[in-house]
Amino acid sequence: MPGSLPFTGNVAAFGIKNSSGGLNSTASGIAVQDNESTDCQNCDFDKFGAIVKRNGYSQLNTTAFNSGAVWNSLYWYELSDGSQYLIGTCGDKIAQTSTLTQTAIPFTDITGALTVTAGNNNFVSWATHLDTAIGTNGVDVPFIWTATGNASAMTVPTRLTTPKFVTIFSNYTFLANVAVSGTSHKSRLYWSTIDSISAWSSSDFRDISKNDGQEITGIKPLGSNLVVFKNRSIWIGSFTGDSDIPFVFQRTPSSVGCDSPFSIQEVANGLIFHASDGFYFFDGNNSQKISEKISDTLEDFGTNRYAYITSCYQRVKNRYISSFTSSGNTTHNRNITWDSFNNSFSFYKGINANCYAIVTLNGEERVYFGDYSGFVYRADTGTNDNPSGTQTAIDFYYYTKWFNFDDL
Repeated sequence: MPGSLPFTGNVAAFGIKNSSGGLNSTASGIAVQDNESTDCQNCDFDKFGAIVKRNGYSQLNTTAFNSGAVWNSLYWYELSDGSQYLIGTCGDKIAQTSTLTQTAIPFTDITGALTVTAGNNNFVSWATHLDTAIGTNGVDVPFIWTATGNASAMTVPTRLTTPKFVTIFSNYTFLANVAVSGTSHKSRLYWSTIDSISAWSSSDFRDISKNDGQEITGIKPLGSNLVVFKNRSIWIGSFTGDSDIPFVFQRTPSSVGCDSPFSIQEVANGLIFHASDGFYFFDGNNSQKISEKISDTLEDFGTNRYAYITSCYQRVKNRYISSFTSSGNTTHNRNITWDSFNNSFSFYKGINANCYAIVTLNGEERVYFGDYSGFVYRADTGTNDNPSGTQTAIDFYYYTKWFNFDDL
């Protein structure tokens, strides 16, 4: 009607072309960036910035191994002749399989006469050297397997009993955070004779800042260095070539250390790890915090379970995956992922993984995980979850920030 007031304004198109900013649970709803989410669940981001629902997972073994015990390690074991095995520990058993192309995968018990202490948190540190798989859990005598028969006890330095970590660096076998003659030496690491897993000298060890109130929480090669993590510091080991002093160790400028040994993964020429206040990226010299945006989310998890975070890195999708425990629980029931390409975090629910393995089968990279009921799964496949063989829909959502449209 003539003289009436208009109640509609100009129409303007509004769009977000890139949503790869990921979860930002720390900032307020209006302070987050346009491409970030205030809350999301079970979503991933592709390299073009699109939001996608995560894939599901499929059950591999139709019969629970070891009467449904918890899987506390999985490891992809490859030999020089091309042989490949998925091995691991489930309860008080060591298991192996080489038939990953079958629909129903059988696991074979290779424990033999060894003693393996069961327990959700008795994770195994694995390494391969001279076609031999080496495992140690900090509780039992380290063990080896050579792809035939049963596993057997590893030859270790005199009077050494229970190392927590093993790795291979410059063709030496390293054992760290050890007990010797019943006494803990939590800052000590031993190295073998070169090109050996069984020849040791009882004097070939180094205490990394002995009795400083910290312990070694992980060892990981990075380029030409051996990175030694402690609770609140990071050290670098270098090979000298000297027969008397083959390795030297120096403290880095990093002001933080690692609180969860199995959170450490090599990512984009560095190491990602969890410290007491979140995730950091170590570039070989210093550490940079990368998880400020999800501080509030991390606080919702049980801090008493941080030491038991487990993880893997899926290179083909630039995806770091880590398992957490929600407050009040005693097993992993949540996951935090970090997309190293987009530098974005996400949150998974519905995957109760106690351990992971990255498997490369016929040139294809796969993510496998073990649960608390004797089952192993292939992750990132299908459109549904299958806990213990029960098909379950994936609960997916993504919330944007609050947008200010002024006067509409």
